[in-house]
Amino acid sequence: ILTDSIQSTMNAGTEEHLEFFPEYLDFVRFSEPGHEARMVDFLRGKYESTRFELIFAIGPEALRFTVKHRAEWSLLAPVVFTGIREGTLPATEFPADVVGTTFQLDPVKTLDLALQLQPDTQHVVIVTGAAPFDKTWEATARESYQGHEKRLDFIYLSGLPMPDLLREVANLPERSVVVYFTFFTD
Repeated sequence: ILTDSIQSTMNAGTEEHLEFFPEYLDFVRFSEPGHEARMVDFLRGKYESTRFELIFAIGPEALRFTVKHRAEWSLLAPVVFTGIREGTLPATEFPADVVGTTFQLDPVKTLDLALQLQPDTQHVVIVTGAAPFDKTWEATARESYQGHEKRLDFIYLSGLPMPDLLREVANLPERSVVVYFTFFTD
């Protein structure tokens, strides 16, 4: 969705044909040693004769990867980063042509807004996947929502196979809201 937004915004600002080359590094799901080196070799070969005007890095791993490897590919285009939660920006000095923005994600504010919109809520359903990154969000939710547990029933649907998750969500009790975190792997 974010890449679609970037493309539509960029295209709205010009009558020229802009070409985009989205790549998904998938470091969250493929964190084993060697994956980064394979991606470096693959992207170097794929784009060796391509000249870029701008590079978008979405997420902290994409930013780290891009800054680390762009010089060896002669990718000297400016880098714009986004999709990085406040407080998780890689601790490094960036060149002047690497700019971007972080966002704030507050599970409590999200739940409070849901409760304002649905004041009769009795059940809060937390959905997360089975990947290690997904599990960090389940832990964040459990910690963040401790102050709400006395008045709300929390249901955690974490790491379920997709058919089971769909069945569970389809059969939720009345007055339920769903807070959907990340779901990289079922």
